Amino acid sequence: MKKLFFIFFIAFAYKVSGQWTPPNAGVTSTTLKVGIGTAAPDAQTEIYTSGDGNLLLTRYNNGIAPAPCSNPIINPIFWVRGKEPNFGGGFNYYDLLSINPAGYLGVGLKDALYPLHIQTSSTFNRKSAFFSTAPAVGFGSRNLFFVNRLNTAGYNPIQKQNDQGIFWNDGQKDISNTVTDACTGQSVTTHTFYNNGAGFVIAPEQDPSNTAPIGIRIDKDGMVAINSDRIATGYTLSVNGKIMATEMTVKLKTNWPDYVFSTSYKRPSLKYISNYINLNKCLPGFPTAKQVEQNGLNLAEMQTTQQKSLEELYLIVIEQQKQIEELKKLLLAKK
Repeated sequence: MKKLFFIFFIAFAYKVSGQWTPPNAGVTSTTLKVGIGTAAPDAQTEIYTSGDGNLLLTRYNNGIAPAPCSNPIINPIFWVRGKEPNFGGGFNYYDLLSINPAGYLGVGLKDALYPLHIQTSSTFNRKSAFFSTAPAVGFGSRNLFFVNRLNTAGYNPIQKQNDQGIFWNDGQKDISNTVTDACTGQSVTTHTFYNNGAGFVIAPEQDPSNTAPIGIRIDKDGMVAINSDRIATGYTLSVNGKIMATEMTVKLKTNWPDYVFSTSYKRPSLKYISNYINLNKCLPGFPTAKQVEQNGLNLAEMQTTQQKSLEELYLIVIEQQKQIEELKKLLLAKK
C-alpha cells in the first residue's frame, strides 16, 4: 500500500509541476527539457554557467590506473552514438562523435587516432569533409570539400576511378532543371549551383610588407600559376622563376622537318638567305631578339625551326662537297 501511494504521489507531482529540482544539484527538469544551471532551458538540454567552462568530462575507470603498455588516449571520454531499429527486431548503432583524453576529435568513429579524425564510408563521390559559408547550399554559397573515393564521373571530368580529390565552388553559376512530378503532375524546377569564378590558392601566409606572390594558384578554368598572381593568356602553366627537370618531352603540333630531304623540296638559296639576314638581322623562320624579349620562346617551334635549318645546312654542305670533288678531278686532269 505504501509503495502504491508513493508511485501515485510521484506521478501526481510530475503531472502538476512538470519539473523537478534535486537539492544542491542545480539541475532542473521540465517536460522534455533538462537545464543544468538554469531553471528555464531553451533546448532539450541546456548547460549554463558564468565560469570559464560549462562541461567537464571524466573517465573514472573504476579508480584503476591504465596498464603501463595500454593506450589510454584511444578510449573516449565523450562518445555519441546513433540508434535505430532494424527489421530483425533489434537495433543498429552508429558511431557519430567522440573525444578522447588527448583532445582528439573523432567524427564517424569511436577511436580517433589524430587530432581530427573523420571516417566515412567508401561510397563513390561521397563528401568526407565539407566547409561552407552560410547558407550551406544555394546561390552564392561558397564551399570547399574533400572526397575520399571518386569514380569516373561526378564533380569534374578530370577525375578517374578511385581518385581522391579536393573541390571548390563559389555557387555563382545556377543550372536549373524543370521536370514533371510523377505524383502531382506539377512542374518542379530544381536548381544546382556550380563554380563560376573562384580559384584555389595553396600558399604560405605572408607578412603584408612582402608583396611578392609566393605559392600556387589554380584559376576557375584549371590554369595554374606558380609564384605569380597572373596566368598568361592562352597558357595552361605560368611560372615566375626557374624550372629544373631531369627530362622533358615536348609533343609537336607540326610535322618534324624531315620533308627537307624530299626531292620535291625547294630549299632557299644562299643568296636569298644572305639578303634576308641583311634586311632582318635574323635567319629566315626565326624570331628577332625583340620578339623573344616581348613574347618569350616557343620551345617546340624553335626546336623544329632549328632542325629544319640544320638539315638544310647539311644539304648545302653535301652539295658543296660534291662541287669540291668535281673541281679536284678537273685540277688533276689538267696536270
